[in-house]
Amino acid sequence: MQLPSSLDAFKSVSGEIPRYFAGDPTAGTYVSGMFGMMMFGLVGASLAMYKQAYKQNKERVKGLLYAAALCTFVTGITEPIELSFMFVSPVLFVVHALFTGLSNVICNIFNIKIVGVGGSGLIDYILQFNKATHPILLIFEGIFMFFLYYLTFSFLIKKLNLKTPGREDITINTINKDINISEKSRRILQYIGGNNNIEEFENCITRLRIKLYDINKLDVKKLKEFGVIEVMKMSNNNVHLVIGLEVEKIANEIESILNDEKIVEGSKNDN
Repeated sequence: MQLPSSLDAFKSVSGEIPRYFAGDPTAGTYVSGMFGMMMFGLVGASLAMYKQAYKQNKERVKGLLYAAALCTFVTGITEPIELSFMFVSPVLFVVHALFTGLSNVICNIFNIKIVGVGGSGLIDYILQFNKATHPILLIFEGIFMFFLYYLTFSFLIKKLNLKTPGREDITINTINKDINISEKSRRILQYIGGNNNIEEFENCITRLRIKLYDINKLDVKKLKEFGVIEVMKMSNNNVHLVIGLEVEKIANEIESILNDEKIVEGSKNDN
């Protein structure tokens, strides 16, 4: 395609994001819709999952879903919300993918162009506001995406009886305030096969990411009965435990327990 003479300066720059930040006014078509999806759409999905959770489980999942919604709205980090439904229901993930494409189409129709640096959340929206094309229209597009996600997710979750957070079949005892962090951490260690079954682990926002030596020792039922919100088996013996806002404290306690065990073992070997 022949570029207008005024755009000759951008011939040497390729890619939507590099062209946008180089000042190309035609760039941003394929990524602007991410703002509507991340800032508004997935917030609507999160609210839908909370509203459709069983009454006895609403308090348990509220912290996870509200924190995940705030995270995607402010920073554009969508992982906590997406992981709460993508493995439970591929139907919702397909809908999510289609709606993301639709958001980009709408932005293209109304000539909305904005590109984030580290994400597509409120922080990047504010930082890129003066550089964007029709940024105010993005708010109205986002409100539309919010209600589209909320109404569609609510309908599908209820109609198909999808097991999104708070709709599990098993009876779940919340990881409650009566059990201290140390006890919670020890129970989690017990239900994943013990201290010696951990090859490596880390925490990320609301989850523990653990690589096990033997995944067959993982007791999913006990973990969920205890209060772990979701247990996701990944590839290569990797497991993600969705815990919620306490995850960092629990991760630190588990690391402390493992370090104490190494010290004890080292003392025994020295003797």
